[in-house]
This record gives sequence, C-alpha cells and structure tokens, in this order.
Amino acid sequence: MKKLLLLLIIPLLSFGQITEITFDDIKKIENKEDFLKLVIEKGFSKTSASYANGAYLSYAKDYDQLTETATIWASYSFLSSTFSFDFVFENKNGRIFDLEYENLIKAIQSECEFINVIENIAHDRKYDIINYNCSDCKFKGPIYYFNTGKRGVIENKGNRLSY
Repeated sequence: MKKLLLLLIIPLLSFGQITEITFDDIKKIENKEDFLKLVIEKGFSKTSASYANGAYLSYAKDYDQLTETATIWASYSFLSSTFSFDFVFENKNGRIFDLEYENLIKAIQSECEFINVIENIAHDRKYDIINYNCSDCKFKGPIYYFNTGKRGVIENKGNRLSY
C-alpha cells in the first residue's frame, strides 16, 4: 500500500515543478548567488561564454551546444552586479517562445512605476526601451524591457537611467 501511494505521489511532485521564470523570481535577484539559484533551479545550462574575460556568467535554457541556440539566454555581470534575460521568440524549428516574456512584461507593468521610454537604434533597427522602477525588488536601479521583433529582453542595469 505504501509503495502504491508513493507511486501516485511522485508524478504529482514532478508535475508541480515550475520551470517558467516569474517576476517574483526576478525580484529576488540581489547578487550572483541569487542569479545562479534562479537559473539553475529553472533548468538553465552554463554556456561556453561564461566567465569570458572574468566579466560575466552566461546561461541558457534549452541550450544546443552544437548550434549555440537556446530559447532563453541569461547573463550576470560581475562588474556591475546586473542581469539580463533574452527571450528568443523563434528558434531554428520556427517555434515561438514569447508567452513567458509576455507574462513577465504584464507583471512589470502592473507592479512597477513607469519611468520613461528610450529610443534605441542598433544594427539598423529602431526599438523602444521601456524603463520601470520597482520598489520591492532586491536589485538596484530600474528594470528595462524591449522587443526587437525576434527577441524580447528584460534587464537590470543597476543605477544607470539611460541605456
């Protein structure tokens, strides 16, 4: 009877594990250890770019080392104690991965205070970077987000108010 009960409980425990990043998860990032705890617990893998010049950590979700592709890229800077999550909307198979990003954006918009919009031009593309101040977060400074069409990025750049 105990074995039968155990067999019924194990699938429920594994089903209950959430691998999606939530804004509550991001709000808890204060340092390198918090960042590592989040990405490792959410199933990210360390990439070959980690510790490049000793400046940052690089992790990826659904990482394919041969093609160097992933659904989400995550990085943490040692120099500024800041982080970035880069959501790839379309992978090589044409699958879309933007729901997690959209859920994070909705949470930022509802829980944080809007600061400003910065127009950015990179690689001959224009896009707007939206800044929010989140008072109940452990990280310092505003949180930014932007969408280039092929990817969505959520970043913290410390106390820097411009991009």
